[in-house]
Amino acid sequence: MGVTADGDFGSKTEAALIAYQEANGLDADGKAGKKTFEYIISKAPTLRVGAEGAYVFAVEALLTTMKLDGKYEKDEADHVKTYQAAKNLEIDSIVGKKTYRALFGLDGTSSSSTTPATTGQGTNTTKPVDYKQYDSRWKSKSYTSTGKSS
Repeated sequence: MGVTADGDFGSKTEAALIAYQEANGLDADGKAGKKTFEYIISKAPTLRVGAEGAYVFAVEALLTTMKLDGKYEKDEADHVKTYQAAKNLEIDSIVGKKTYRALFGLDGTSSSSTTPATTGQGTNTTKPVDYKQYDSRWKSKSYTSTGKSS
C-alpha cells in the first residue's frame, strides 16, 4: 500500500489500513483490530528458515528480541521455538496459523513471551531480566540473576 515501516502509526498508515480493509471487505475503521488481524493471518504464508519479507518482519517485531531484517534464519527459528514452548504450541520453529494467532494475541493469551513477568506486590515490583543466550547480540556475555554483566 506504499507505506514505509517506521514504527509510527500516522495518517499515512491509517489511510493505507483503511484502503486495505475496504479492498478486503472488512469494516474500514482504520483500526487494526481482531477481524483485521484474523484476515491477515488467513492470508499469511507459513514461515520456515529461508523465508523473507513482510511477514517475517512482523514476526521479528512481535517477538521483540530479534533483529529486524525480514529474513527468517536460524536465530529467528530459535526465538520462535522458545516462544512456541512458552505458549504450549508445537515446537517446530515453523510459523503457521497457531503461532500467528498466538503472536497476534488471538488465542486468548498475550502476544509476547519476551515481556518479563512482573513479580512482587504493590508498588514494589521487579521485572526479571530475560536474556536469550543463543541470541547473537549477547550470547557471548555472562549475566547474573540480577541482569548485571559479570
